[in-house]
Amino acid sequence: MIYGDDKKGFTLIEIIIVMAIMAILSTLAVSGYVQYRKATLLDLAVDNIDSQFNEMRSKALYGEIDVDRYSEIKEALETEDQEIADSNISARCYGIYFEKTVDTYIAKSFSQEFVGKKIWQGDKWKYNGCGEPNEEDMQVLEIDQQVIIENIENVNGDVFVRFIPPNAEIELSENLDEFKIHLGYENDDNSRYKRELTLWTRN
Repeated sequence: MIYGDDKKGFTLIEIIIVMAIMAILSTLAVSGYVQYRKATLLDLAVDNIDSQFNEMRSKALYGEIDVDRYSEIKEALETEDQEIADSNISARCYGIYFEKTVDTYIAKSFSQEFVGKKIWQGDKWKYNGCGEPNEEDMQVLEIDQQVIIENIENVNGDVFVRFIPPNAEIELSENLDEFKIHLGYENDDNSRYKRELTLWTRN
């Protein structure tokens, strides 16, 4: 019987080195996934807000159900009595209300019934049928909880932007040349986790 003395295996040092390499690779993989997740959630939040904003404009312009409502509303508003009298014709204003908290903003969507009356404002007639946004009609926009609206350019308090039927004219509660919001991921100060979204710019 021959006994061999050349059996080979892993030494303790080799096992430790392999485990260290695996730990480094795992850390890099997890870190890469976290970075990807943060960036993706931010991009989705921007797309979501922009999409809802455009949807509100469409609803103010055409209504939620019947696209023929637009022409009916416009015709009714151009009548001599300057008021919509037909109860079958309805229109709504749609917008986003940004509520200021301690260091962030909470975005809430809202809609209001539009009463088609004109009022004289100094030198011209203007439709003034929406009034102030009602807290009871607001719903928090559905964006990831870890994504925050850090600030709105040139705004220090609550502000809203909305569309007025029948032409979906845009109205801001502040006198701004553009409506730009800044988003971030939680309290991460890394610039790669910051986004800007311009909802409106004055022509």
